[in-house]
Amino acid sequence: MKHFKLFFAAVMAVCMAACDGCKKEGELDGYQKCGIAEFKNALDKEVNPQILDYRSAEDFANGHIKGAINIDATSTGTAASWSSDNGPYMQQLTSIFSTSKKIFIYGKSGWNPTGMSLPGRVANTWGKDNTLNLESGYKEEELIAAGYQIEKGN
Repeated sequence: MKHFKLFFAAVMAVCMAACDGCKKEGELDGYQKCGIAEFKNALDKEVNPQILDYRSAEDFANGHIKGAINIDATSTGTAASWSSDNGPYMQQLTSIFSTSKKIFIYGKSGWNPTGMSLPGRVANTWGKDNTLNLESGYKEEELIAAGYQIEKGN
């Protein structure tokens, strides 16, 4: 029995190592989560950066990072389209932003309360290394303190 347990443990270790990093179909890729300073440093290095604000249109109008484009991902109609890389939300996104350039994204709080990962879905299209998500989300006072330019209105 002792040898069986050792054999079983060895087989499991080999299987887990072989599957490390394996991706199931439909699984979302990882993406870079950046703090406020790191996000700004990366933005400042880009020429004409692509910035996606996926908060509500009302939140966007109340203040957003200068140069950001708002595609509201909070309404029921658009949130449901995240389930597919080819869904209406992603089609709209790829019609506005170039997939050959880095994309900087942020939402209200850095995470999505519906349990769906828009940053992960974007990373499926742009690639993990070309998708930067502002981990804290839009925190206006902190952004201003870090030197971001904030715009109001649409």
